Amino acid sequence: MADLATEYPPVQHVLRDLSLAIDATGEGRAAARTVLTPSLVRDGEPVPGVLTTVVDALGGHLAMFAVAPDWMATGELTLHRWGTPTGTIAYDGTVLRRGRTLLVVRVTVVGDEGPVAAATMTFAILPRRGDTPVVDLTALGALPAGTTLVPEGPPAAPPDAPSSLSAALGYLVTTEGAEVAVTPYVRNSFGALNGGVVAGLAETAAIGAAGGVARQLTVHYLRQATVGPVVARRRALGALGGLDGIEVEVVDRGAGDRRCALATVLVDRAPR
Repeated sequence: MADLATEYPPVQHVLRDLSLAIDATGEGRAAARTVLTPSLVRDGEPVPGVLTTVVDALGGHLAMFAVAPDWMATGELTLHRWGTPTGTIAYDGTVLRRGRTLLVVRVTVVGDEGPVAAATMTFAILPRRGDTPVVDLTALGALPAGTTLVPEGPPAAPPDAPSSLSAALGYLVTTEGAEVAVTPYVRNSFGALNGGVVAGLAETAAIGAAGGVARQLTVHYLRQATVGPVVARRRALGALGGLDGIEVEVVDRGAGDRRCALATVLVDRAPR
């Protein structure tokens, strides 16, 4: 794990520009934190991808410990958001259930003003094979609570980097939704598009040029996006209670339009 902590994320990566740190807080629990710097905010709201990328990283961290020596694959991420965070954002993650084939993790999101969002993630538990990654949990188990397991940085953005995280991620809003390239900046440790970035792409596509805030986002992960560009195409489902229901299909155009994820998003076009 020491090698994993030093080799991933690389020097220039979204997790470093989020100044992400994950701390063990007890068995089946961990916490993360980020600070909402100007590059992470647009129109007073966190830019798409900020909350989902941290939730994905924290959930994956907890899942790795919970299923060892087996491995896992992310099946679903759901985020409900009712508030607008400011200042330092704290994320508290807990393993809710570890079954024979399924793992469930909950993450609560708290800003300076109190709780603003809650998320759940489900993981398929994959029995160990010859090519399953090996993690030294014995060494990690000796670490006291509060030890940072993911290096905080410093943020890796060069002086001429885009001022917005959305620009750094490479999200491009299109007439059909949004797209992003699979670059080292947004890859996970296996070389595919980071799961939180995929969720942020779906969020970007659903919001589109009209603007708004995603109040509920559910992403079903189907396959890894490895080639790119990764394209998110939105389809209107209808409106209810002032929220627009949007379905977003995420495909890997470079892999023959292979479907990678399917998301449902409720967008508030007039956030208060």
